Amino acid sequence: MSSVVAENHINGISLSAFHPSPTFFSLYGRPSAAKLTPFFEPFHSFTTAQLKNLIIAADINGRNPLWNSSVIDNNREEKWKSSHPLNLCNIPLTRLSYSPAHSSYVDVTLSGDNVQMSAWKFLAIDSLSDHPLIFFQIERSNLLTQKKAVNRSPDLKRIDQASFLGALRESLALEPILGTLTSTDSIDHHIAKLTNTILFCANTNKIKTRFEAKPNKMSW
Repeated sequence: MSSVVAENHINGISLSAFHPSPTFFSLYGRPSAAKLTPFFEPFHSFTTAQLKNLIIAADINGRNPLWNSSVIDNNREEKWKSSHPLNLCNIPLTRLSYSPAHSSYVDVTLSGDNVQMSAWKFLAIDSLSDHPLIFFQIERSNLLTQKKAVNRSPDLKRIDQASFLGALRESLALEPILGTLTSTDSIDHHIAKLTNTILFCANTNKIKTRFEAKPNKMSW
């Protein structure tokens, strides 16, 4: 684990024990700033490969219905979103089982294309601040290159279908596709991600089998 960027508004760590290294950032957009773009300047020096493995948890102090705010701040520009190849992970309140009261919803979770979010939600725990606690989970098998990748699904009879379908619905809800299929490459990319998602959900929801000890057979 190594520090990547350390400024008074941003801090990041890279899990260098893995390859490629996933990098987690915490970012604070000061409310006194007129624009959000300067807060994302440290990422301009990142390569395309590095951007694909980013996870950013940001308090941007900007409101927009895209991340569940009820209004839009006209004095906070949103051009940073289009100039950075990052995906918004916030889930609409209508699809969450719990939504915090008295929140202005200014916390944003962003991820690169290699990061697959399997869960994103607010925790029903008092954060002792005006920001609710956010829980998110990423699938390491899709983010990291592993020597022994799971490339085949278990037999259908060995899959807990109810758990599998539930996990698949949650994963697909985090993968918006409509409007992103703009080229052959983007179609191939989504096919690969959907395949990996189905394989992962199938392998993580296998029915556990109990192995019974077989009696030793004597040679006589």
